[in-house]
Amino acid sequence: GASAVSTKLVTAKAVSLSGESLTVVGIHGGSRYELPSLARATPFPWMAVRRSVALDDGTDLVAGYSWLGRVIGMRQETLDMREAYDLSVAPGRRFAVWVRQVDRMLVRLRSGEPTPEDIVVDPLTEAVAISTDGEHLYAAHTDEVAVWSALGVLEGLHRAEGMELVKVAVSGDGRFVAAGAREGTVVLWRSGEAEPCARYFDHDERVPALAFSTDSRWFASGSWDRSLRVRDLAAIDVPAQALIARLEGRYGMDLGEALGRPLLGAGTVEK
Repeated sequence: GASAVSTKLVTAKAVSLSGESLTVVGIHGGSRYELPSLARATPFPWMAVRRSVALDDGTDLVAGYSWLGRVIGMRQETLDMREAYDLSVAPGRRFAVWVRQVDRMLVRLRSGEPTPEDIVVDPLTEAVAISTDGEHLYAAHTDEVAVWSALGVLEGLHRAEGMELVKVAVSGDGRFVAAGAREGTVVLWRSGEAEPCARYFDHDERVPALAFSTDSRWFASGSWDRSLRVRDLAAIDVPAQALIARLEGRYGMDLGEALGRPLLGAGTVEK
């Protein structure tokens, strides 16, 4: 059996692992711990911390509500005294991207590089995700997801009319893009297609958390309504009526009658 060591934290907002170091940040600051003992190695001087990510060179990027900082070993420095709207790290931790609140600039910091680089101004961006190959950035707007190349060239849009998107994620195989909305809707697109292939209405509040499984078979959404939903992406390519028939056979009931309304199809059962 695996052994475990624990420590008590206050208002933890984010946790990241890099090699033998664990970084934990929260409202009252943050610290770096050495594994496996959890001996505290570096306390952070910043307060009101809300997010951190680790790069593969051992750098921690730490975002607060009005600043962005960097921790390298025992050295700590402030990179920007402006708010970072979102902070995302590329697979393999080769670089991180954030949205600078004051001008909605997408900014990138590469592993091992001393200075961040501006990519492109996207004034509508609320959140950002990075493709597995690092070649594309997905920026969530109010009612669409913009697809930017790594060089800052707009390559496409995924539309979500009537939504207020607050989070975006992309599957590891690049086939799907998902977004969470302020009112609780989750929207799913096939990569390269403007219109959604599915909309899910099974959350009641804001959806700020999305994740795809490593094999791109499943994706999960978490909501402020305290619910977590996990969905099978293999069902996307199965005709809606076949899915309904499969479920009715499994549960021995007419699902439309049980729900008290007609079924609209897979992934679109209104509450």
